[in-house]
Amino acid sequence: MKKYSFNIILLALATMAACGPNAEQQAQQQQHRDDSVKSAAVSETKNSLEKKEALTQEFNTVNSALASLKDKLKNATADLDVANDKMKHIKDFHLGRMDKDREKQIKDQNLAIQALEDSIPKIKSAISEAEQKIGSLKSQLESYK
Repeated sequence: MKKYSFNIILLALATMAACGPNAEQQAQQQQHRDDSVKSAAVSETKNSLEKKEALTQEFNTVNSALASLKDKLKNATADLDVANDKMKHIKDFHLGRMDKDREKQIKDQNLAIQALEDSIPKIKSAISEAEQKIGSLKSQLESYK
């Protein structure tokens, strides 16, 4: 009886060993794992490059907007100087001009000056925001180098 039970155990072990994956199947599984790792690495690199490109484009856009805002500030400041000079000229005496005409011109010029004075702080604020955004984008881009 002992001989039969030993043979049965041996037969069961041989059957179990035959049921497991063979060398070819193991190689396919390993190849599948390797391909998955490669695919994930390629995908991660591609996503990283796409994000870097998007950040670079946003940086360039904000940088162009900043240059435009600086020009706009320069022009607004120059326009304010011109408007103030014009106000001085309006306040001067002009032969044949009525007082009500003078007062209307002063009122209109004050409105123009006030509009320019109101726009300058808004432009400066926009410049400050753009400069902060550029700083943030620079630090994000440096993390990709």
